[in-house]
Amino acid sequence: MKKSIIALAIAGAMTVPMVAQADATLFGEIRYDITDVDGDNTNSNISRVRIGVKGEETMDNGLTAGYFIRYDAKDGANGNVSLHKSTVYVAGDFGKVVMGDTDNPNQSVEDRTEYGLYSGELTVVDTEFSGGGIAYESNNINGFKFAAGMGNVDQKDNSVDNSSGIMVSYDTDTFGVTVGAGQNKGANNKSNYGISASAKLAGFDLGARYSVQKVNAGTDIKGYALGGSYAVDKLTFSLQHESRKTGSLKEKAFSASVDYALGGNATVTLAALSVNKDAEAERTPGKNDGSKDQVKLRYKITF
Repeated sequence: MKKSIIALAIAGAMTVPMVAQADATLFGEIRYDITDVDGDNTNSNISRVRIGVKGEETMDNGLTAGYFIRYDAKDGANGNVSLHKSTVYVAGDFGKVVMGDTDNPNQSVEDRTEYGLYSGELTVVDTEFSGGGIAYESNNINGFKFAAGMGNVDQKDNSVDNSSGIMVSYDTDTFGVTVGAGQNKGANNKSNYGISASAKLAGFDLGARYSVQKVNAGTDIKGYALGGSYAVDKLTFSLQHESRKTGSLKEKAFSASVDYALGGNATVTLAALSVNKDAEAERTPGKNDGSKDQVKLRYKITF
C-alpha cells in the first residue's frame, strides 16, 4: 500500500478535512540497538521511533504550499512522545520560505562530515530555531545556494533568545563547500562561524569541517571533523574523527561503522566509538550517548 494512501487514511481518521484532502506522505523510522559500553552492562532497546507526515499543494497563485510534521519517541520510553519538528513553507521560482521549527542555516556547515552511526558527537554549532523560526532558502543557481533565517532558540525559564544565521554553499558532481555564520542573543551571547568541504574521489566520499563558537562572558569553543565512506555493493564502510576544544578541555572521538543494506528499506549496522578522557568526563555518565567507548549493533527500518 502506498504511503500517501496510508497517510490519507490516518488523516481522515483524525477528522482533519484539510489534511485529508491533501496529497500527504507518511514517513518514519524505527531502530533497535544492542550496545556494549566499556565498564557497563550490555543493553538493548528501541532507541528511536519516528513518524511524520509531509505534503504540498499548488495554491491559486501558482505557488507551492507545503508542510512537514514529525513526532519522536526516544530511548524506548513508554508514552514519551514529542513533536520534534513542524514546519510550513511557501515555494516558487524565488526559492522557499520556511516557517516553524527549523534548523539555523549555519548548522549546515557541519552536515558535510556526517559519516557513520556516531557522527556528530562533538558538534560546535548549536543554535537551532524553535517553533518561531523563519528562513529563506534559494533555489540551486548553477551550483550555488543561499539561506538566511532567524527565530527563537531557547524558551526555558520564561526567557527567549533570538537566533539568526546565514549560509552559502557551492556544489558540483564531485566537490562541494559550505560557509556559514550565525549568532544567538541571551545571557551568554554566542556567535558561530564555520566552513566545510566534501568531495568524491575514486569511489570515496570525503568530508572536512572547521567551526568556532565565540561565547560572550564564557569560554570559546573550536572544533574540527574529518570523515569518509566507501561503498561496495550493499556494504558501506565509514570512518569519522572529531575534536572539540573548550578552554583546557580537549575532547576527541573516533568512530568506525559498517552498514549492510538488506533491501526493503532495512539496514543493519555494526559500529564502534572510542573517546578520550576529556570527552568521557564531559558527557553524561551511564548513558549510551557517546560518554564512553562502546560497540553498537543496530537494525533499522525506514518508510
